[in-house]
Parts: sequence; C-alpha cells; structure tokens
Amino acid sequence: MRRFGVGTALLVLPVAVALSSGIFLAAPTLVFASLLNIADNSFNYSINQTARETLYVPTSSDEQYKARAFTNMFVQRAGKGIGIAIAFLLSAVSVDALRWLSPVTIAITGIWIWIAIFAGRRFQQLALEREESETPKVA
Repeated sequence: MRRFGVGTALLVLPVAVALSSGIFLAAPTLVFASLLNIADNSFNYSINQTARETLYVPTSSDEQYKARAFTNMFVQRAGKGIGIAIAFLLSAVSVDALRWLSPVTIAITGIWIWIAIFAGRRFQQLALEREESETPKVA
C-alpha cells in the first residue's frame, strides 16, 4: 500500500476473483474452484481488509463509526447471503450450472473494480485535503 497506494490495494481482490472466475469458467475443476476460494479468503483478510480500513483514516470518528457499522453489519452479510442464495439456487438446477455463476461474478467484479478505483481516488483527495488543513499557514 505504501508503494502503490490504497487504490491499487483495493483492486487486488476483485482482479484476483475475476481472473479465478474466468479460469473456472474455462475449466470447471475442483482445483480451479479451490483457487477461487483461496484467492478470495487470502486477499480479503490481508490486503483488502487493510485497504478498506485505511479508507476511514481521513474521516471523522463519527463517520468512521457509522461507516464501519453499515459495512460490517449490512453490506458484508447481505453480500454473503445473496451469494449463498444464488449458488444454492443454481446448484438445485444442476451442479454443472454453478459454472455459469462465473460470468455473473466477472460482471460484478467489473463494477467492484470501478468502485475501487473511485474509492482510491476519493481517498487520495480527502487525505490531501486533510493534510493541507492540518498544515500550519505561514503569513
């Protein structure tokens, strides 16, 4: 994050998920399904979590509290619940149908990448504004 910035760190997980999903779509084997799971879990709890927490730095304590609560209590749980429901419904149709969850995942990661780019740029802007406001003015 120090070298490439928060915006780049936010892109690691969605790019890894999109690539893994594309590979799984091309060759739906247990090895590539495992790759998807490994990419999601390892990058989510290392790089992505750190980058998301860094996004709160240039905000007030009240904004941090509200944003964390909303993200942790609603967004993450709703996302996981929706994902599980979709996978369950597709597996009820056919186990082979799970393969076709990959194009949906790739489309969603496209949106996720766009949001990550926006968040990274907005973070830079807010951090710069905060730094400028904390710098003493010389008359």
